[in-house]
Amino acid sequence: MQRRTKIRRRDTTEAITGAITGTLARPQLLVLGSHDQAGRKSVAIILGVNPETLRNRVRAASSSEE
Repeated sequence: MQRRTKIRRRDTTEAITGAITGTLARPQLLVLGSHDQAGRKSVAIILGVNPETLRNRVRAASSSEE
């Protein structure tokens, strides 16, 4: 009988939301940025995301700022 161990790893970092392409009702891409060691802003990643998930997160973030 074999024993198996499941290992999950999660790395986190801070990011700046630079832009959302498309409309808030139908977002397409999420552009994230970060600060380098010199403090300059740069594009870190461009994500194609599930529009429904992104729309829900944008709504949640905008309602928490009010």
